[in-house]
Parts: sequence; structure tokens; C-alpha cells
Amino acid sequence: MNNQNYNEMPFANSFICPHCGTKAQFNLIFPNLNSRDKENFIANLEKASWDEDDGLYSYTYMIWKCQVCRKLVFRANETYKYGSKKIVGQYPTDVRVDTNFTDSVPSEILEDFKSALKCYEFDEYRPAAAMCRRSLQASVLKEGADSKKDLIDQIDELHQKKPDRFTSDIKDWAHNIRIFGNWGAHPDKDGLKDVSRDTAREVIEFLKSYFHYVYLMPKRVAEARIKQEPDTEIKN
Repeated sequence: MNNQNYNEMPFANSFICPHCGTKAQFNLIFPNLNSRDKENFIANLEKASWDEDDGLYSYTYMIWKCQVCRKLVFRANETYKYGSKKIVGQYPTDVRVDTNFTDSVPSEILEDFKSALKCYEFDEYRPAAAMCRRSLQASVLKEGADSKKDLIDQIDELHQKKPDRFTSDIKDWAHNIRIFGNWGAHPDKDGLKDVSRDTAREVIEFLKSYFHYVYLMPKRVAEARIKQEPDTEIKN
């Protein structure tokens, strides 16, 4: 065996590293493939044990090494029998839900936000923005906005009714989420309006700030006040 020919450039890919945030080149380290094995690997995919229910797809699991920070990323792929494939899991993820949101943000609102993060993680930026908008509207409705109004009026309504809770800054964040979410949910007439990765990330950060000030901070303030209340129990 000619070791020099066997040890050619390894099978590679390029995506955003969840560790260092760089659009980086990744080398595949599991399965341990080099360019000589690549054709065999693809051929084996075609002979994979397809899902017995519909016979259309199978799964592959890969570990990639970032060539910038040298850290590892695990990815699961759903590979369709007729050639297309998509990523269905990654660890670590590029974006994360603040664990403090779990106990402060209503579950139905948080679930839409988690769906937005999953879309973003797999480069589906338009649905990511749309799900952020959905999460926001679920929130303003739960806070008492008129369900018969459009989201733009619901946001302004809450600002007028609850200016201490829905401040001018929060109103502006909400409108930004609404605008970007509209880009993801409604096609533009000329088909040119799109949502970039940076735009999707921005709307996610706006929604995280919204959650922080509308849900998390009031909860923490209330808990702190309870701890500071004097003990009124009469001691004998």
C-alpha cells in the first residue's frame, strides 16, 4: 500500500464553528475518511439501511474538527435516498436558550423561541425570524393585547397601557422583531427580500432582550422583595 497516496487531504466541510464563531474549514475525523475513501463512503450511503416505514432516508453521524480553534463538533445528517440531505442535530449548538428563561417565560412562548433557534442552527434564517415573530405575538397576547388587532397595534397598545413594563426601548425591540419576522413570514412582491444570518441573529438577540426585561427581571425583583420583607411572625 502506498501510504503517501492513502494519506491525502481529508474529507472537509465549511460552516460556522459554535465554539469560536468563525466561518471555518472543518476536517472530518469520524468516520476516519480521506479522499481515497470518499467515493466508497458515498457509495455506502446509497446501500444504507433505509427507514422501513417509507424507504426514503437514513441517518449518518459525523464528528468534525475546526481548523481555527481545533475543537470538535458532532453533527447528525438525514440523508435522503434520492440525493438530498439535511442536518438534524448538532452539538454544541451555535445559539442557546438562557436557562433562566425556563422558569420565567411561559412555556408556549418559549417553545416558539426554541423552534426559532433550531431553524437558525441549521441555516434556515427566514423561518427563524418568523418563529421569533410568532413567539413575540404570543407574548403580547398573553400580556393582554387585543387579539383582533395587528401586531403593530398590539405592541403600541401595551406600551400605552403598561409604560413601566413595556418601556420605549422594549417597544422598539418588539417592532424590530415584528419587522424582521415579517420578512421571514411573508414573501416580498419582487422576491428579493431575504433574511441573512446576521439579521436572524439580530432578531434572536432582540427577543432574548425582550424576554430578559419583560419576564426575567420582574421575576427576580419580586423574589428579592419577598426575601427582604420583615418577619411579621409574633414571637412569644
